[in-house]
Amino acid sequence: EEAGEEADEESSDDGGFGGGEGTAETAAAVARAERVTEVDGLVLHLSSNATGYRGVAKRRGSSRRERFQACFRRKSIGCYTTAVEAAVAYAQRAAVTQAIDWMLQQVVAEVSQ
Repeated sequence: EEAGEEADEESSDDGGFGGGEGTAETAAAVARAERVTEVDGLVLHLSSNATGYRGVAKRRGSSRRERFQACFRRKSIGCYTTAVEAAVAYAQRAAVTQAIDWMLQQVVAEVSQ
């Protein structure tokens, strides 16, 4: 099965932590600790949101295969099967945008001299 479906199934039970107070916080802490932080040298942008990644949201009620949407600066980058795939798309867009911003600053500085 897909990783997203497995995560959905795991989140529906108590995650092996047993009942009682603090179970949700403990499960959330473990999920945060197990997040992927880097893919092929690309550092992913972590967040405290439900997916764990900045710019990534779970699509509600989607019967499509793509369950996670990545957005950068309020514009959709696309929809992906897993949160990690969406986070990689966000990190790639952020890196390209940062490089373009840096180049523009260099041009402006050169023209200003």
